[in-house]
Parts: sequence; structure tokens; C-alpha cells
Amino acid sequence: MFYLFLKYTMRIVLRVFYKNIHLVGMENIPEKGPVILAATHPNSFMDDVVLGAFLKRNVIFLARGDVFRKAWAKFLLNAMHVHPIFRGRDTQKEVGKNLNSFTFYKNHLKKGQTILIHPEGLCVHEKRIRPLKKGMGRIAFDAEEESNWDLGIQIVPISLNYTNAPFQGETLMVQVGRAIATENYKELYQENPAKAYAQLAKDVFPVLEENGVVQDKGTEEVSEILLTTARNNESFKHSRIVNRNENPFLLDKNTADKVNLLFTHPNWKEYEKVALNFKKNLEYHGLIDKTLVGKPKDFSISESIAVPFILLWSWPLFLIPRWTEKLIRSIEFRASVLLGIAYLIFGLKITLFLVLIFMFIGWWGLLLLPLSLLVAFGAKRIMGMKEERSAYRKWNKLSNHKKQELLEMRKELVSKLLE
Repeated sequence: MFYLFLKYTMRIVLRVFYKNIHLVGMENIPEKGPVILAATHPNSFMDDVVLGAFLKRNVIFLARGDVFRKAWAKFLLNAMHVHPIFRGRDTQKEVGKNLNSFTFYKNHLKKGQTILIHPEGLCVHEKRIRPLKKGMGRIAFDAEEESNWDLGIQIVPISLNYTNAPFQGETLMVQVGRAIATENYKELYQENPAKAYAQLAKDVFPVLEENGVVQDKGTEEVSEILLTTARNNESFKHSRIVNRNENPFLLDKNTADKVNLLFTHPNWKEYEKVALNFKKNLEYHGLIDKTLVGKPKDFSISESIAVPFILLWSWPLFLIPRWTEKLIRSIEFRASVLLGIAYLIFGLKITLFLVLIFMFIGWWGLLLLPLSLLVAFGAKRIMGMKEERSAYRKWNKLSNHKKQELLEMRKELVSKLLE
């Protein structure tokens, strides 16, 4: 019950936390039978929270063993279906415990359950797929062998793509690839288990890469500049290069691929200079790319009336990101900590709201509960517009000559790197 409560309340919080959430290929996850979800890992605990909240099946998560050292942490993590896996670089003395961990996960697969594994073996804030480890194959194939290859375990590759992983208000794109049957590796495993582990990793890797926004090493900064520009450029809505259709992943994927291709071009240094010069000028004037696209939308009359109430109810949401950025040095953990704090505040406010309703209004006051959720989504909209409005005010203070200069820089960027 505790797990289900977390699952459905977290869905609500995530809808507020992210500007857009796109889940593609969810039908590729089998409804029954043992499944291993092989997911990329760019955003620490957030990756597990997202999949646990939005997948129909209940999921058992693997987390590094050192986070289970405290009794209270172990209790809470187990209640959320999180269990340990021990890595040599984290806890060398406890690696032997992996035998028990592997047995635990194999037994759950034999019961037809779902396990989430991050086959890259580590969390790194970058848009790139790292070499996959053998643990995924070891758990799957060993479980099949112990059951005479009757389990029918399916491996489902999942690529998690964030426009800017450490921060809220961004876009989350989950791309689920087609399932890979372990039965295909039976003969190879019986001949040589190590080769079977390696072949599975070799087969999963390109699926993760195909469904991921991948930035080749050396292209990251230019790629991010181009991604922002492409997202804000409506003229590319039907472009062959950045066809967004209904899924923003296509826009990001094709744009990043275009930059990867440009990286091999003899004129790469020239392209890089154009992009970095544009970024430098925007930062110097405190602007964002959206400023050059047009004026932000104004609030409607009803929204304007609701703003004071929204600010009063949701003011912590405006301060938490700043605190988190200062306190959490590891960029991979910022979004996870921020979400945890937001979830706690959400729970406390809902509890307070219910208490006040019962004390002063009565049971029928529960009808007001949806109002609290509407307020949360209103705060999300205000936060999203805050940066845009601030930048637009700075834009209006610039001279016409400087405005034209920036627009020409953007035009050059688009013509040389996107078209």
C-alpha cells in the first residue's frame, strides 16, 4: 500500500515538477511475465522515480549498496522496493554480498516480476551512452538456466532524456525500445556465458543510443546551444532535420545528430565560434534565446486574480531550486534532492489543507482538494514565465542597434548550423 501511495502521489508531483513529460513506446513493456528494464542513468534517483511512477507494472529497483548503511535508509528504501547491488569501487569489502543480491533478483524474476537495472553501472550527467556492464545478462541468463530456460525473461531498453537534467521546469522524454528475448541467447550462453553477457550488452547498446539524445564528446556546448535555438524556432516545425511532430524527442535527437555530423566537418571550428559567440552575447546581456523569438504570453484575467493566492501557497517552490543549487555540489543529485523536498512540502501542505477542511468546513470540503492541485500547476506556470519575463525586460532596455546585432547572430547560427 505504501508503494502504491508513493507511486500515484509522485505522478502528480512529477507533472508539476516538469514542464512536459512524454512517454513513448510504453506498449513495448510486456504486461505479464518476468521483465528486466535496462535504463540509462543520467539523473540519479530521479530516473528510478520517473519509471516507478509512470510504468503500469510495479518495479523492483537496484541501488548501490553504500546507501543502505543507515537502518532508517534501509527501511525506507526497502518500503519503496529499492534493494542493494554492491560495486567494487564503492564498497570493496561488501562485493561478496552480491551473491545474495543476485539470488534475490533471480527469485523475483522467477515470480514473474519486473526489475530495473542501469546497465551503464554509474550515473553521469551527460547525453551519451557508456559501455554496458555484464550484471544485466548475469541476472537474466543465470535465472533462466536455473529454471531450464522456461521463464521467458524479456529485456526492455529504456532511454531517459532530459532537456536539462539537474533542474525542474524542463522537458522529460522517456523512449522505450522493443523487448529483447533472453531465449535468443540460450545456445551462446550454454557454450560460453561470458560471450552471452557481452552479446546482450552489444545488442542493448544501439537500442539505447537510437532512443537517446546523444552528444559526441567535444560537441556538448555547441549542441546545447543548437538544441535551445531549435526548440524556440517555429520555422523548423516541418523541417527534415528537426521534425518535431508530436514528440519533442525527435527535435532534440535530430539536432544533436546534426551537430555530431558537423563535428567531423573541416569547418567545425568556424561553426563552434559562431555558436559560442552567440551564447556569450546572450549571457553578457542576461538574455535567453526565447527573448529573441517574441514577447512572453500574458496572464489571463482569471490567472492574474489567482496569482497572489498561488504565490502565498507555493512560495517555497521559488526558493528551493536556489538552495539546492548551492547545497548540492554533485550535479547528478540536484534534481533528486529538489524533488524529494518538493514532495515533502506537497505532502505537508495537503495534510494541513485536509486538517483545516475537517476543522472548519467538514467532509464536503474535500471537494476543495482539487483546488490545491490547480494552485500547484499555476505555480509551475508562473515559475516557467519568470525567467522569460525578466529576460524580456532586459531585451527592451537594449538599443535597436544591439537588438539587430543579436538577431543577425541568431540568423547566422541557424543558417550555418541548423538549415
